[in-house]
Amino acid sequence: MNLNTGSRVIRFSAGEGAARLDLFLARHLRPEGISREKIKRLIRDGKVRVNGAPAPSPKESVSAGTTLEISLPALSSSLTPEAGSLKVLYSDAALAVIDKEAGLTTHPAPGCPEGTLAHRLPLHFPELARMEGFRPGIVHRLDKDTGGLMIIALSEKSRLVLAALFAGRGIFKEYLALVHGVPTPLTGNINAPIGRDPARKTRMAATASGRPARSAYRVLYADPSGRFALTAVRIFSGRTHQVRVHMQSIGHPLIGDALYTDPRCAERSRSMARSKSDRKLAELFRPGRQMLHAHRLSFVHPMPGAIKHEALRESVLPASESGAAYRVEARGSELSFVCPPPRDFADCATALARRALRVVLTGSPGCGKSALLTMLAEDGTPVFSADRTVADLYAPGGDAAHLLRARYGDRFVARAGAGAGVDKKALGEAMAADAGLRREVENTVHPLVFHALQAFRSECDALCLPFAPAEVPLYFEAGGECGKTEGRVVTVGVHCPFPVRRERLMRLRGWSDEMVTRMESWQWPEDKKISACDFVADNTGSLEDLRREAGRLTAFLEDARAVEDAELERMFAALWDGRQGRGNDDLSL
Repeated sequence: MNLNTGSRVIRFSAGEGAARLDLFLARHLRPEGISREKIKRLIRDGKVRVNGAPAPSPKESVSAGTTLEISLPALSSSLTPEAGSLKVLYSDAALAVIDKEAGLTTHPAPGCPEGTLAHRLPLHFPELARMEGFRPGIVHRLDKDTGGLMIIALSEKSRLVLAALFAGRGIFKEYLALVHGVPTPLTGNINAPIGRDPARKTRMAATASGRPARSAYRVLYADPSGRFALTAVRIFSGRTHQVRVHMQSIGHPLIGDALYTDPRCAERSRSMARSKSDRKLAELFRPGRQMLHAHRLSFVHPMPGAIKHEALRESVLPASESGAAYRVEARGSELSFVCPPPRDFADCATALARRALRVVLTGSPGCGKSALLTMLAEDGTPVFSADRTVADLYAPGGDAAHLLRARYGDRFVARAGAGAGVDKKALGEAMAADAGLRREVENTVHPLVFHALQAFRSECDALCLPFAPAEVPLYFEAGGECGKTEGRVVTVGVHCPFPVRRERLMRLRGWSDEMVTRMESWQWPEDKKISACDFVADNTGSLEDLRREAGRLTAFLEDARAVEDAELERMFAALWDGRQGRGNDDLSL
């Protein structure tokens, strides 16, 4: 390119197929802000020559080996360099690779004439001042609210080669995206043309009249309750809003994407906002921007001789916002970059994946479980009681009352009729006399209790609470968790010697000695139950002593919560690293 005359010579790379002249030029001159209509005018005005002769028409077909010469008037750029931070991961004489921050517009546009990445670049790379146009060095773009890896061309020669690589799908690009729901199957290809949305001109859409577009996704993390997924999305074409449009087209729009949020997700958010807990959960799905990040980038360097291999080996990369490490690799002339997401992306992922720590308080009858549970609830923390749940299940209209009536008729029902409750005295006496019947009743009631427990835990998850404390006297006797539980369960045993418990049960609850002995026989021996617990609270002293035990338990649970959070962050950090679940980054695909 001759900068003094504005003359530019462009040659097809070997092996490229035929194309219309105006389309070819528009593709290569797009970074300069030169529209297809302007190119057509230049052709009609005789400013474009094909193999030395004036181009006869914009429809002229050009093929491999064709030499094009375009005469452009000198451009008067009003782009004034502006100060601003820039995370440079690598640079040489030909190009640079940066981590663009989310919220920064890539280049000037009618609605954003200043404060863009293009304004910052010249102060960091003075050589860009020798390039024409309002987008010096820009060979591809990221949406304003999308951050991550971008290549910057530092010379006109590298700009042309890089533009051709992007146009010919010679650059590997993979994004991280947090999406609503979990895609099925967990890996897939999306072949859907993308064009302007006929109903809303500010949007793009998957439409038959659009330009061909292909993406491939794979789920890196699937939320066990199906609310969201972390996906890696590779794009094989560079259509506007491609990842956002394609994921929306399969029913999994990006979290935080106000432009492409699926109506079904919007309706879910509205219905979720009916309670305090649901409003908190809904807020997690509105982080303020689309959760999309340009994560991985690989390409063959346009000028292999310019690669600074020694600098790549010795470079100290800047720390990412999320604390994870950047990675840069060179394999011959191919450079590969991995860029962890910013803090808001990482925080959104961990907040959505976090579950309230499952806490189970258990122990022998009269040990003080209920008193300890009440102390944990004094700060407003929701708690679960299996005894209260059983009382509700036995009440008129309760599920257990219905099932026991269906199984045993009027035997354990206070009165006939659909609204009858369970006669707990008659049921207890029958269970004491018949071990087989007792097991039948337990096998009927225990799953109902654990189902209610799971619903309580889900509510704690929705409230974004750190803990979900539950009192379950027969937790171990019932086999622990019935079915799969989401997250670790911390078991807390409340210890109190039998003579003390026996006296309390007879004095405070009015139990007979026979009743105490019977209930004790239905449970594991106290020493076995206590030894199976993760934490033991001692309740052999006064109420104040138990309160001190509650404080010690709270500290223990906070430490366990911190361990869970650290494990969650490590899991996501391994995914940010890009080594696990790595897809095929063959540039020839």
